[in-house]
Amino acid sequence: MKRTAGRLLLLAGIALALGIASPAQNTVNGTITGTVTDHSGAVVMDANVTTTNEASQVRQSRTTNASGIYLFSDMTPATYTVKIEKSGFRPCEGTGILLDPGVTHTFSHALWKWARSPRS
Repeated sequence: MKRTAGRLLLLAGIALALGIASPAQNTVNGTITGTVTDHSGAVVMDANVTTTNEASQVRQSRTTNASGIYLFSDMTPATYTVKIEKSGFRPCEGTGILLDPGVTHTFSHALWKWARSPRS
């Protein structure tokens, strides 16, 4: 019996040291994710995605992976702007994205190629 109790204490200590949280602790923050494609449905890799907390103006940036996916995890619940940019494409921006605790908000968007260079 003492051996079992000792093992349970050891496992609990390891879980705390590794930062393993209970499900209730994981619902404090939220996640913003999405897939970026072009207008034909092909994925767009290496697109720059920036989130801005509309109240604090704190920004975070990520790049889409080979599948066109981006992920911002452990985000403070707030209202966000998400901006997607890629050279050769028109930028896209979504505003007023309300992220509640424990929620995953998906903001996927199709980018359109510039008909001509944006500098001409």
